[in-house]
Amino acid sequence: DERYEVTIGNFYEQFGSGLILRAYEDKNLGIDNAFDGFRLQVRPANGLVIKGMIGKQRFFWDVGPGTVRGFDAEWSLLQPFLPESSTNLTFGASAVSRFQSDKDPIFNLPENVAAFASRASLYAGNYFFSAEYAWKVNDPSATNNLIYKEGQALALSSSFSKKGIGILLSAKYVDNMD
Repeated sequence: DERYEVTIGNFYEQFGSGLILRAYEDKNLGIDNAFDGFRLQVRPANGLVIKGMIGKQRFFWDVGPGTVRGFDAEWSLLQPFLPESSTNLTFGASAVSRFQSDKDPIFNLPENVAAFASRASLYAGNYFFSAEYAWKVNDPSATNNLIYKEGQALALSSSFSKKGIGILLSAKYVDNMD
């Protein structure tokens, strides 16, 4: 059906630009962190896509210890009304959580870690602008020296292109988002 897509088993997924959820494969880098679980994608109206998923993420040749749950919605505001237009405005929001049992004998680690993101993009002729902001509750780990600090990230991108030239400007700020 054009409105529904169901996956049971292994799948790759990305919410927005991937600040809070991205599973992909790059054999040259030795990366394959696909999910093993369940994913549902629904298109209830033209220009609106809603995704939900739950699963365990691959970690090398096994699966990781945590269970990942996620929800994403994206709405292309102008697509239903002007499908042939070169201008489009899109808004999106995501929520992801990872549940992992605390087995650390010394530290009291959070078992459920959540992250949220919102984004917007504008295509207008030869121009493109996008912004995405993500926030994550504290997640002490070895990579951040077990600090109980919230994380946040901001990704901005802008481009212009026409025959013979293309210009891309982007910036990213990331703090404690491992």
